[in-house]
Amino acid sequence: GTVMLFAERLARQYRGTPFEAEVRQAFEKIEPLLPAEVEVEGNHLDSLVSVDLGPAHVADPATFRTILKAAMERRVLRARYTSLSANVTKVRQLHPYRIFNHRGDWYVAAFDPGHREVRDFALHRFAEARALAKRFVRDPQFDFAAYKAQAFGIENAGAVAGVSQVILRFSPHQSRWIRERQWHPTARLRAARDGTVTLELQVVESSELVRWILQFGPEVEVLAPASLRALVAKHLVAAGAQYAETFGPADPNCKEAK
Repeated sequence: GTVMLFAERLARQYRGTPFEAEVRQAFEKIEPLLPAEVEVEGNHLDSLVSVDLGPAHVADPATFRTILKAAMERRVLRARYTSLSANVTKVRQLHPYRIFNHRGDWYVAAFDPGHREVRDFALHRFAEARALAKRFVRDPQFDFAAYKAQAFGIENAGAVAGVSQVILRFSPHQSRWIRERQWHPTARLRAARDGTVTLELQVVESSELVRWILQFGPEVEVLAPASLRALVAKHLVAAGAQYAETFGPADPNCKEAK
């Protein structure tokens, strides 16, 4: 039925957490109490509505429960964690502040005493997690909304990197699509007479931001900061070099392969 369809969608968002089974059980109890469904020309809702969260990692329910309990009781978390950037597994002692979901994956924003800042840790990268008897004092100045506003997506380099004013200019072809979306809380859009749109953001310069810019290819130009412009240019030059044999290094605009 309709209710169970949405229960399935909700349960998928909570997969890998201790709440997945509880969500399913709750909707199973509710369904018999609901009135009969009205069908639309014999079509089921699942043929009309689709939800795609994309490929998501599945967190270990026991790990999720341990981290959530540590956050609730403000206990220091001792964990073996593998970082994605360095691919190194280390034992860390963290102060878990907030568990959150981003595009289907679960993360914990935790204070890392070793780096003296709050960082994001993916729950599926915890090899082991244990709440210690030692308690921590949460930073009263920590504001989760403000903390996430620094990042374009999940990557947040924290106070070390700082926030930059990012200015991007999109071609007329992309401008309508850019105007339709809400990209970031700090986003400001300015349309020009030639059809281009300038997007300004106050975010940390991260690899995730670079990857997002690169997907637009020649349809976007980084105007500022200079460091981000140079980094994007470096990636584009390297990518173009891989196709030099196909199009020729002297004529990268050639549309016909040799």
